[in-house]
Amino acid sequence: MKTKTLMSSSAVLYAIIGIVLLFMPAESVNQRHLEKSKTLELVLQFLAAFYFSFGFLNWMVKESKIGGL
Repeated sequence: MKTKTLMSSSAVLYAIIGIVLLFMPAESVNQRHLEKSKTLELVLQFLAAFYFSFGFLNWMVKESKIGGL
């Protein structure tokens, strides 16, 4: 599999997860049948920021080579 395809698909996946969790944390908690609390929603929003930024980072470096030395 080419690295551009891999990085692009993972970037889109992470961005979608991040956007969903960022704007709909309460709905995500209700869908998973978890106990609703403000702390859990806040943690999900922090996790969403992580996923969105990781997806953005993958999108920016999709042209570069993956690997070491």
